[in-house]
Amino acid sequence: RQTRRQTRNDAREEDRLSTPPDRAISVARSISIRTSPLRTRSARPRCSDYGPYRQFIFTDHNYMFCAQCDIWDSETPEGRERNNGNSRRFGCTARHTSFAFPTDVIKRNCRLEAMNAKPPSDNEDDNTDDDNTDDDKSLDKNVSVSSDTLDILQGDFLITASQGDVTHHNDEASLSAVQDALPRLQTAEAALRVARAEILRLTKENKNLKDYNSRLKRKHEATGESLSSTLPSTGASLKERMKAKVTVMLDDFSHEFRLCKIARVGTALVNGVWSYMDGLYEMQLIERARKYYQENVFTPFNVLRAMDLGGGRLSYEGLEVVRTLESSGKKYSRGIIPSSASVKRIAAKVEHFGNGKCPFTLRQTSQGEAVRFDYAKKLDCMAEAFHLREVGKLRPLSIGFSIDGASFSKNLDITIGGCRITDREARDPLTQALILHDPNNMKAQSRTLCEPMDLVIGKETIASFQENFTEFFDFMDSLGNVETLPEELKESLPLHFL
Repeated sequence: RQTRRQTRNDAREEDRLSTPPDRAISVARSISIRTSPLRTRSARPRCSDYGPYRQFIFTDHNYMFCAQCDIWDSETPEGRERNNGNSRRFGCTARHTSFAFPTDVIKRNCRLEAMNAKPPSDNEDDNTDDDNTDDDKSLDKNVSVSSDTLDILQGDFLITASQGDVTHHNDEASLSAVQDALPRLQTAEAALRVARAEILRLTKENKNLKDYNSRLKRKHEATGESLSSTLPSTGASLKERMKAKVTVMLDDFSHEFRLCKIARVGTALVNGVWSYMDGLYEMQLIERARKYYQENVFTPFNVLRAMDLGGGRLSYEGLEVVRTLESSGKKYSRGIIPSSASVKRIAAKVEHFGNGKCPFTLRQTSQGEAVRFDYAKKLDCMAEAFHLREVGKLRPLSIGFSIDGASFSKNLDITIGGCRITDREARDPLTQALILHDPNNMKAQSRTLCEPMDLVIGKETIASFQENFTEFFDFMDSLGNVETLPEELKESLPLHFL
């Protein structure tokens, strides 16, 4: 395939070099730096057939030159090989009928008017401040084609059109003029592109400044104060004056770097304040961050809750060991992590609240110590924690009850009776997300769903069941009938056991 393409390109080059002189002039009129797409007999002329400088050559009748052909002219030879010149992106939308001279005329061509606009005179420059009411129009007036370029384009190409025919004068001279003018035309085209990009940039920047000024004006009109009155008087406190000055500085800083991401600007701002004068305000920043973590993250309540949810993996002694890293061994120091004494005070408050919400009793059995919670209140607390109280009023809840034993050592065993949440409408107490809704990701056997109601230090035997768990079995039987439901669960329907 590559060989066929190279052969086709060589044939085109030989055909171009062997063109007769009378036809060379016609080809020179429609000379193009880029290769045109392949044509068929029924194809219409393209705007590219009239040359890359057609906007300057044909300036008298506002001929139609489409943007698709401009894009096609800017394509590289490799891009032309890959793309189709008759596609929607590159296909010509003009309706020219002659390959020698454009015929499609539009009523108005804003692009040609802007490019052919005359530069302002000296008198107009002097009155720019008085007459400049539209910044976009003033930018367009500064763009014009140089007189030397227009002389080349209009003087060297003497073209007259009569009924679709084109008459060329001084064919040989015109051909040489085209060849001599190409470098200067390319330079002029590059300058026009640079000027166009600069106009677009200045227009966008001007629009942003106008929007910013409008926002400031609306803001101060709404508050009823001028821009200078935003700063407090000299009689204000140091905190108020410093806050006002920093606010003004940050407003300017945010506007200057408004195109950057907020995270990137914030990081640069913090690094700048941190390294100011070799860390002049370093300790103040550290103290402010420490205060934030003390009040919002490492509070005594949050630490106690994490210790309880961790299942005893962190003790009060371990908490004090971690605090030594921050206090450097000092006995009485206040850091980010709270002391064990403050956590114990919160634990005492939680226990006092829990005794009224879900009380428990300690008792002695024939096998050892035992702990028993109030069954009804414990079940009601679980329904409230897992957001099942309102659901239980509409339908029976699904709850699982079981008794199991475990051995701590050779001579120490424990037997626990309790319940497990199995209802699909159960939600996490902290995040309120459904726990058992997704069968692929749910953890039905998780210890966070199990709650003990009766704990006995002893082996799991029939005698232990008869002595210690008789009331537990009676409570389970009472949950299946509306008449025997406890007072704490009267608003709920009978439960469905698993």
